[in-house]
Amino acid sequence: MKFALTGSGELPGENSYAVLKGQPPLGSDPGTGREWYHGLNVSTNAGEATDNMIAMDRAEWVTFDSGDMDALWAQDIVAVESVGVRFTPNTKAPCPAYTFTVSAFGVESSKDPGNVDALKQALLERFGVSNVADVSADLALVDTDGDGMTDLDEIRAAYEAGYFSQIFKVSVESAEQGITIRWACVKDRVYTLLRADSMNGEFVAVASGAAPDTGYQVYNDTEATLGTSYFYKVVQQ
Repeated sequence: MKFALTGSGELPGENSYAVLKGQPPLGSDPGTGREWYHGLNVSTNAGEATDNMIAMDRAEWVTFDSGDMDALWAQDIVAVESVGVRFTPNTKAPCPAYTFTVSAFGVESSKDPGNVDALKQALLERFGVSNVADVSADLALVDTDGDGMTDLDEIRAAYEAGYFSQIFKVSVESAEQGITIRWACVKDRVYTLLRADSMNGEFVAVASGAAPDTGYQVYNDTEATLGTSYFYKVVQQ
């Protein structure tokens, strides 16, 4: 985010921050969420606007809460309650009033909000941890939708570069009518199933479309005749 900050020429102290506040815990009062802090640029010249460009990147913000900082940031950055600036006097003695004005506030929407790692966010939402290595052995075997691909594999296939190629597989088996082909897929990616009557024959598309979910897609080739050899391949576009 970016904004200009104009002051009266005097600073109340060194404790000047941009403050990002996450949503409060369920059932808690508004404004009680976790706070993250980032330093500010303020001019000591009265009326002079100073530009502040602040990346929504965890490495540039700090919080006084303890725990997995990446996981805490991933949780708060997608549920921000407020963003503001705070000036705190470094003395308890009475001090004069100070005036500060925030202007030209904006967010560069072309950037990924907060640069949140999608894999960490998905792990956090499903398992409560931000790293694959922290998923327990029992949870790693859970297959919530019962499609044959574990929840962990579905998340890694969708968000971890190169992982899908490690688990991609196709199975072909006879059905009451035709042949059933089943292949691993990632949501919204387009797959085309092709068929030929010989290994070196011409492969012709028999089905194509975007996967509705991550897991497995199934196609029943009812035009296939039992007793005849067929060769299939799946192409991801």
